[in-house]
Amino acid sequence: MSDAIPSNASIDVATRLNRLGRFARLLEITPHLSVRINTGNHLREPLDDLYQLCYQDGWVLTGFNWPSWSEGRLLIQDRSKLSKASADDLARLLTLLIRQDRFCEGTWEEAYDSGLLFAITHRAKEIASAMDSKR
Repeated sequence: MSDAIPSNASIDVATRLNRLGRFARLLEITPHLSVRINTGNHLREPLDDLYQLCYQDGWVLTGFNWPSWSEGRLLIQDRSKLSKASADDLARLLTLLIRQDRFCEGTWEEAYDSGLLFAITHRAKEIASAMDSKR
């Protein structure tokens, strides 16, 4: 059971942060439109790509008890706390949003509409930049 980014993933955390951070600009410039395609359950680009990247790059944690993670609610409600979040916190938060979307359809889109996904990807970009500058 783990609530941290898997260390055995095929790519390192800095690379994963950079890949996640690339979505910040895209999410910022994408108009806030309804992201559901008519009555279908498929997400439009770029949200679908971000969703898939979370799985591909190990941002969705297995064995993490996301319903009981009270700090996640604080990060969602207070963006100043999110601006100080660690990479592991971002993984927990993305896990929470993706898992919750399975039980409450529309959570992922709501996170986009509220700017939460932008804030998460922007924070990933900041952490990646800090890591790159230390190399």
